[in-house]
Amino acid sequence: MTILLEPPGISALGKGSVFFMPYATALGGTASAPTIPVTAFASATNATCALDAGWDPPYEQSSGSRMRYCSTAEYEVRGKGKWTGQNLTYEWDPQTPADVTNYKHVVDLAEGTRYKLCMRLGLGKDVAVAANQYFAWVIPVELDKQVTVPIDPSNDGQVLQLQQRYFIIGAPVANVQAV
Repeated sequence: MTILLEPPGISALGKGSVFFMPYATALGGTASAPTIPVTAFASATNATCALDAGWDPPYEQSSGSRMRYCSTAEYEVRGKGKWTGQNLTYEWDPQTPADVTNYKHVVDLAEGTRYKLCMRLGLGKDVAVAANQYFAWVIPVELDKQVTVPIDPSNDGQVLQLQQRYFIIGAPVANVQAV
């Protein structure tokens, strides 16, 4: 008899980090075990605490159908997959447009720039990037224009924000190990 163990799970709350790595940073390793250099994070933009939650890029898988000459039924087959960029929403202060202490992300995430968007899960924001950590996704992106989020008088506690679409311009890579 096999005993099934329930995995303990990890709380998701506060256990994610988002870095914008320079686009030229090359991934290493192999297709089945990709790696990214820890040293490259020194020049990355850490947008973890600037971004609003809920920005994960959706993936859609289309399907087709197939029917053999001798079949009495039609069967589903995999079609093309599609990654779609979405909007990032983050805080800003329009009175200090060059403030790289509090709003470095606004300066760095300029329209037309390309990055590798690196999403680390399972570790808190204060845990420094180190060897043997894994990034759930490394996604090549290009950023669109920064646009102000309209002020909503019914939204208590609203802060001034920008919204910016990102386009996925290459194949996302999963489970990338920092080395």
